[in-house]
Amino acid sequence: MSINIRTFTRAAALAVAAATVPVAIFASATAAAEVAPGSDPQTDRQFLNTLAANGVHFSDTQTALHDAGVVCHLLGSAQPLLAVDQHLTAQVPGMTTQEAATFIAASVNYYCPQYNDSPHQ
Repeated sequence: MSINIRTFTRAAALAVAAATVPVAIFASATAAAEVAPGSDPQTDRQFLNTLAANGVHFSDTQTALHDAGVVCHLLGSAQPLLAVDQHLTAQVPGMTTQEAATFIAASVNYYCPQYNDSPHQ
């Protein structure tokens, strides 16, 4: 199962913009194995390429990989999508809500696919 980044980011941006009910990402019953950011160069490269292709750029790849791990950790702690998005926009200077939603979707897709199911896909 692969996450549709454009659909996910659009839904996430709407949820964040509305800021009424946090959108939680639920664990998938058919979860794939988690890959730690920085542990597989090919996965890391694909992740970074996906971000770049969707207009999300980091000057430091290690920071991007670290932040992907933070996203997975927060989702694993049952944090609502809104809280994860807000965390990213607060921690990454200049990151927009749309970029944060794209970053979350890519992080889930490449590093913690067990959180791939979202009620707003």
